[in-house]
Amino acid sequence: MELRIDWGGSERIDFEVKPGEQVFFECGSSLNGWRVLLALFYAILRPHQWLWLRRIT
Repeated sequence: MELRIDWGGSERIDFEVKPGEQVFFECGSSLNGWRVLLALFYAILRPHQWLWLRRIT
């Protein structure tokens, strides 16, 4: 699974789900706090890291 918003997105996460199992994820922007200053860098060189995605256990 991966997230996409327009041209940016997250890295891909592979996972398996067993019948009856629930899987939860959370996501957000990688550009929080001082990283907002790196917006142009992320937009041009790392669009697949604009967002983060992780599985919640």
